[in-house]
Amino acid sequence: MSTDWTRVVEALFPAAGGEPALVLRTAIVDTENVDGTVDLLLSGVVIPDVPVVDGAVTAEDSVVTVLVSTGTLLVLGSIRT
Repeated sequence: MSTDWTRVVEALFPAAGGEPALVLRTAIVDTENVDGTVDLLLSGVVIPDVPVVDGAVTAEDSVVTVLVSTGTLLVLGSIRT
């Protein structure tokens, strides 16, 4: 049986404006940039210059997990398929 941490997360990070404070999303890497950021294809829109966690391996056209907060994105790493 898995534990549902929803109430704990909601207590620690209350929703601002009805939006959850932190959300995990999946996206596709459109381009890897020379400065270590990536351009992501997320919901049909290319989002440029998204930072990547140090040590995370990404490649063009790979599916990645993205931590989304209000106005901020952070690539956590590739999803193994």
